[in-house]
Amino acid sequence: MYKAKLQELCQKKRWGLPKYTSIRDGPDHNPRFRASVVVNGVTFDTPFASTSSKDAHNEAAKIASLHFTCASSGFQKSLKEAELADALAPFMSLSPDTFQQANF
Repeated sequence: MYKAKLQELCQKKRWGLPKYTSIRDGPDHNPRFRASVVVNGVTFDTPFASTSSKDAHNEAAKIASLHFTCASSGFQKSLKEAELADALAPFMSLSPDTFQQANF
């Protein structure tokens, strides 16, 4: 759902298409996935692991979509949204290698 919205946004802004990567962790019977998406040179990482690569990619797309749509619309953030943005800020620039090294 968010992957399609993010792709539409990129096409509308005439940016390159989003580039997704994911990291698989955990045992075969209970894998966990984290994903990153690069949009217009900015990297967005999922703060939490998902049960599927598809869900992890969608979560990364959601974070990126919200970042660009809130920033470009002049949207006034509520206190909770501002706190969420502050909480997610450290994850936005982490590389997939950093997640692997930290054993997330």
